[in-house]
Amino acid sequence: MFSHNLKIAIFSNTFGPRDAMGQHVHLIKKVFPEAEIFLERGNEDPQIAAHTYYFIKRYPWMSLYMLEWRLGLRLKALEWVFRPFEKLAFRHEARKLVNYDIVLVEWGLYHKAIHLLPFLARLEKRPRLIFDYHGVTPPEQILSRGKRLIAQKTIEVAREGADYADICLVRSQFMAEELKGFGHPQKIVLNPLPFLGAECSDAHPAQLRRKYGLEKKKILLYIGRISTHKNLEVVVRSLGSLSRDDVYFIVVGNNRHRSLAAEKERLFALARDLGIPHRIIFTGEVSQEELVSWYRACDVFVMPSFHEGFCWPLVDAMAYGKPVLASHYGAIPETLGEAGLYFDAKNPKDLAEKINQILEDQDLQNRLAQMGREKVKEYSFRRYQRELKQAVAD
Repeated sequence: MFSHNLKIAIFSNTFGPRDAMGQHVHLIKKVFPEAEIFLERGNEDPQIAAHTYYFIKRYPWMSLYMLEWRLGLRLKALEWVFRPFEKLAFRHEARKLVNYDIVLVEWGLYHKAIHLLPFLARLEKRPRLIFDYHGVTPPEQILSRGKRLIAQKTIEVAREGADYADICLVRSQFMAEELKGFGHPQKIVLNPLPFLGAECSDAHPAQLRRKYGLEKKKILLYIGRISTHKNLEVVVRSLGSLSRDDVYFIVVGNNRHRSLAAEKERLFALARDLGIPHRIIFTGEVSQEELVSWYRACDVFVMPSFHEGFCWPLVDAMAYGKPVLASHYGAIPETLGEAGLYFDAKNPKDLAEKINQILEDQDLQNRLAQMGREKVKEYSFRRYQRELKQAVAD
């Protein structure tokens, strides 16, 4: 039986309202309002209180590990020298958490809190440990050396979560199989992310079309990070081979960081080479109202990624009744089911044919939209809340 008096600590490296993992921390907080949030870096959402659990501030020598990220190289000797001190530090920190009923560690990008789990697991009186696995982009799909190193270390130490947690939460069966490859989880609970019903009254798709001069255009929409593994290049190349010139590609998502900005410039240069730079629009991050407006304004939603552990934007696209074009990698087929049209993610001509097929067939558009509305019923907040509470209570 679930108790509302549970003392819960949630550890995460981020709490950004526009970051997928940060959004999930908000979602858990919605289910467990009294849960305490511990962040490895500063709180990006001052409306919700959070502790800053900054290990480097407590143990300044840990800052030397930042050299690894900056150089993009593993410094094995440095790690070997400090490992004994690190163990003492995390044993000491773990003892501070004995009065919590639940300790939940969010995991999709490396942060130090995962090293608490082995020490918490050995305590005689200890909280139940939950490892919330979000999936990790395969390092070979990352161009930046520093980010590739972070991904490698994220995967390497995911074993500590898989092996020591009482329960591992995942978004998809694909993620469950991925996690089994890292360690030996005791129990895996499938808990897909929900559609949150963001029907913003301030969303104005017609105004958005006028703002960008898209009144009589067909909008192909992508929402997500502008990173290499998202495979946006295949969409740009497909536009270059389309027989029609009224299709515009709108890219909504983070392009602030150096590697993301570099990918944006590479894609824009490709569009210039193909003679279609005016048909590619990068909006950057947008407000919730504008995000909903883009979903409502678009004609087709596209997800060309080479790796997805779940793909939350697909849930939103289906909920807004949009026909979806998608690759068949990772958990995309599991998330989307039959509510989309699949294409060869390495073949721009195949994507171009599928774009034409959808835009020229109103019956197909309606059928995909209807199947999406049916599929999205599997992703209700009520189901997510029930399964999360059950996982915590068991």
